[in-house]
Amino acid sequence: MHRPRMPPLPICATRLSLAPPWKEIYETDSERRQDFGEAERTYDRMVEVYGEYGYRTIELPKLTASARAKFILERIQLRDEAL
Repeated sequence: MHRPRMPPLPICATRLSLAPPWKEIYETDSERRQDFGEAERTYDRMVEVYGEYGYRTIELPKLTASARAKFILERIQLRDEAL
């Protein structure tokens, strides 16, 4: 797929969290029309494109919502402590 090259932008945060498709809980509905295979391809492409723009993606673990929130908050704290 052709994507126009954008000029580099200043990046405030170089890491971002992405939730991968999770087969055991994946469902389609009127808002989410992708089948699971397409969701996997979209996720892989997002990781690739974000990487091309200088971002480091962090895959969220397949845990409960509260455990995922804790995972993110711990990463934020680690980042803040490193500054």
